[in-house]
Amino acid sequence: MEQNEQQGSIRQAMDNIRDSLNSIEKELIQLENQRTDSIELGSPSKGGKIKVYGNASDPQAFREKIENIINLKYYAEVYDEQTGNPDPKDPGDDDE
Repeated sequence: MEQNEQQGSIRQAMDNIRDSLNSIEKELIQLENQRTDSIELGSPSKGGKIKVYGNASDPQAFREKIENIINLKYYAEVYDEQTGNPDPKDPGDDDE
């Protein structure tokens, strides 16, 4: 009887693991579908290039992502200027 209970517990655990893996697989597929498109902004010679991933089927959400990235890039540039971090592309930089 005890062996049957153990086997039942093992089967239940295996079923739970299988269900969890199926759920994770579905979530990964959904995430992949949401991020299938991308757009590159800027250029390496003019302050850096940024790649934004999104879903072109939802242009409003994609626009919001792009606007957020632009705002963050601007924030990073201002932060660098305020903290005195040298621009690695600056021709006057002696480290190159």
